Amino acid sequence: MDVAELVLKYVEAVIWPLVTLTVAWCLRAYLREAFARMTRIEIPAGAIEFEAETRPGTTSPAVNV
Repeated sequence: MDVAELVLKYVEAVIWPLVTLTVAWCLRAYLREAFARMTRIEIPAGAIEFEAETRPGTTSPAVNV
């Protein structure tokens, strides 16, 4: 029983970094694009500022006033 508990504790400690890395790997193109558009960062828990840019082939939504 001690070995099973040890293995379970190890899996619990290792699973969240693996999930985080997997999600970051799947979203790497979007993250790369977001980091390229960043113009300002302030820490701790401060502001992140992005430049306003539209993707090629997209248009701004029409606004009816």
